[in-house]
Amino acid sequence: ELARYLPNVRSIRVLEREELSAGPRLHNLWEAEARIPRVAAAFIKPTMLQWDDHARWKDRHHLCEWTIATRFFTEQVRCQGTNSFHAEGREGTRVVLAGELTISLEGFPGVPRALRSVLEPQVERFAVALILPNLRRVNEALERFLDEEG
Repeated sequence: ELARYLPNVRSIRVLEREELSAGPRLHNLWEAEARIPRVAAAFIKPTMLQWDDHARWKDRHHLCEWTIATRFFTEQVRCQGTNSFHAEGREGTRVVLAGELTISLEGFPGVPRALRSVLEPQVERFAVALILPNLRRVNEALERFLDEEG
C-alpha cells in the first residue's frame, strides 16, 4: 500500500513474511517506476530496477534492521542499516534512519585495479546522494499513509 505514495516506485511485493515473537521478518521486492531510454535498453535490464529488502522488526525496541540487495552486481553492493522510531510528545514520532552502503568496483568492466581505491568512495558518495532522498520519501510516504488511514 505504501508504493502508491512513492512516485518512483511501481510496486512493493511481500515475497515472505514470518511472524516471530520479537516482531515480523519480511522479504519484500521493490520495483522502481522508471522508463528505460531506448539507447540504454540494451544494457539496462528490468531486473536492474528491482531490489530485495530484508527487514527484521524488533517491536519491543521500535526498531527495524534491514538489508537491501540489488539484483545486479550483487557481490559488489552491500547496503544495511536500521530504522528506529521514537515518541515525540503525545502524538509525534521521530524516525531515525542509519545505514551503510559499500560498493566494490572489483570485477567492474573497464575499472583498473589501481583506480579502485580512488573511485570506490566517489561512487559510494554518488549512490548515497541518489538513494538518500528516496529513503526520506519512504518516511514521508509512511506519514501520509498513516494520516490518511487513521
